[in-house]
Amino acid sequence: MQQPAKPSQWTHSLAKSLLVVVPTYSLAAYGALSAESSNLTMGGSTIPPIIGALVVILFTLTHGVVPVFFYRFFFQGLESGKGGEAKTNSSLNLATVFVNLHMTVWYGFPILGLAAMTHWYSLIWVALHLILAKKHHRRWMYLEHGSTCMALLLFIITFAGGDLFPIGIAVVFLQSLLLTIVEWKGKDYWIEQVETN
Repeated sequence: MQQPAKPSQWTHSLAKSLLVVVPTYSLAAYGALSAESSNLTMGGSTIPPIIGALVVILFTLTHGVVPVFFYRFFFQGLESGKGGEAKTNSSLNLATVFVNLHMTVWYGFPILGLAAMTHWYSLIWVALHLILAKKHHRRWMYLEHGSTCMALLLFIITFAGGDLFPIGIAVVFLQSLLLTIVEWKGKDYWIEQVETN
C-alpha cells in the first residue's frame, strides 16, 4: 500500500523546484529588464490580464507539466515491448529515437527561446545545472528546466510590465506550484527509469 506523501517530502520538492525556478526567473527578468527595449513590454497590451493569467496557467499545465509525465508513459510502453522479435525491436528503437527527439525539441525550443529573449542569461543556469547534475539525473534536469522555461516564456509573451501586480505575481506563484508538482511526482519516474536500465 502506497504511503501518503509526508509534509517533508512536499517541502523538499518545493526547495528543489525553487532551485530551478528562482535562478531561471531571476536571470530571465534581469536579461529582459536590461534590454534597451524590455521584452516585458511585449505582451499583455491587447490581452486582458485575467484572460492572460488563465491562458498562462492552462498552457503551463498542458505544455510544461503534463508532457513530463506523457513522455514517461511513452517510454514505458516502448520498454515493455522490447522483448519481441528483432524486427519489432527495430521499430521500437525507431519509435524511441522519435520520442527522444520530440522531447528534446519540445523543451529545447522554450529553453533557447527564453534565452534569446533575455540576453541568454537564463541559458547559463540551464547549462551549469546540467553539467553539475549526476550522470543519471541529466535527462530529468533537462525536463525540469524545459518545463520551467516553457512556463516563463508563456508568462513573458502574455504579460506586459504594467500587468505584473497583482495578477502577474499570482501567476508566478501558481506556476511555481505546478513546477513543484513536476518535481514531487515526476522525478522518481525518471530517475528510477534511467537507473534501472
